[in-house]
Amino acid sequence: MIEGGFPPYPMHQGEHERQLARVAVVQQHWENSSDVESLRDFVQRELPEWVLNHILTMDTVTAQYLAASGQMPGY
Repeated sequence: MIEGGFPPYPMHQGEHERQLARVAVVQQHWENSSDVESLRDFVQRELPEWVLNHILTMDTVTAQYLAASGQMPGY
C-alpha cells in the first residue's frame, strides 16, 4: 500500500491497529478473569465478523486501487 501510493493507507493501517488493540484487551480480560464465554464470543463471532468486513471493504478497495494503477500484475 505504501509502495503503491494508496491514499487511505493511514486509515487502513489504523483499522489493523485498532483491532490489534482490541485483541490485547480481550487477552488481558482472559488472563485476569478466565472468562471463557467472553473469549469464545470474541474468537467465534467478533473477530471473524471484523475480518470478513475488513476484506469485503478495505482490502477490496485497496486491491482495486492497486490493480487499476498497475501495481498488481494479473488482476
